[in-house]
Amino acid sequence: PGVLRTDPLQGASWTASRILAGYALLCRANTVALVYCELHVHRDGESKLVAYEDELCSTKVVQLRLTSRTVIAERVGVDCSCFTVDAFDFAVRTSWEKRIWLRAISNLKVKLKNSTENPTAEDVRHYRS
Repeated sequence: PGVLRTDPLQGASWTASRILAGYALLCRANTVALVYCELHVHRDGESKLVAYEDELCSTKVVQLRLTSRTVIAERVGVDCSCFTVDAFDFAVRTSWEKRIWLRAISNLKVKLKNSTENPTAEDVRHYRS
């Protein structure tokens, strides 16, 4: 469960726009759950961060709509791996993974803020590399 992925899941067409996926702890309203998160490319002025029960991506736990106004915050601490997306708190395995997630979300926010066109298949391949 400790591997970040970028490729879509075979046989699950709804993961085709995935650019980053991996396990995280999701904290919300005094509840903590281990979820499999999936960040999707921007389309029509928004993106999404979806949390599933597991890496098979068959049961959604929560879906967050990401826009240029989405609030993201990094939790500060020695080797801290926690961050916030709007009112949802996430904890990943390492501070390195946290930096990857925050960088990917920040890059999407820049594209959304600048009203970038929907990405082509070639663009998505570049985002994943």
